Amino acid sequence: MCIYIFIKMPKIKRERTRYHARPIDSSHISNRPFSVQDNAVKKFSTSEYTKPENLAEIKKDRRRQRHENWLNKLNQAYSKKKKTKTQISLNQIKDAIDIVHEDIVNADNSGVAPKLSKNSRKNLAIQEMVRFQNILKLNEFKSNPMAAIQEHLKNTLPQKDTTEKMDEGK
Repeated sequence: MCIYIFIKMPKIKRERTRYHARPIDSSHISNRPFSVQDNAVKKFSTSEYTKPENLAEIKKDRRRQRHENWLNKLNQAYSKKKKTKTQISLNQIKDAIDIVHEDIVNADNSGVAPKLSKNSRKNLAIQEMVRFQNILKLNEFKSNPMAAIQEHLKNTLPQKDTTEKMDEGK
């Protein structure tokens, strides 16, 4: 049984051959037409900059301000969601109920198809096929089908009075 022990060897440090970029010779820069003069630029040094002494207070103020801004934003969002209450009188509700009641009383149940047995559906389908074949044999339908259908609808559908149509338009 063999045990290998690896010892970490230190790296060989090379000496840097290149440091920062060489500074530009500033003698030819001042000759450019749009260059800034040396006295127009204020040099900033780290010794002039002073840190605020109460950094913790400034952080607390910033946190408090951010929290207040967030609360204001939240309040604005909820205020937009609030709905205005509409006032409805009992008379308006009574009128609406009366209109709905009249519609229910006047409505006939012709729109609802009765439940048919299998035999009655079969008989109804046979009657419809015979009726359709008879319509196809008619000379009026052969010459102008649309005019024949319109004439049939005029004769079979109940007509509304023109006075009722005028009242509905108002």
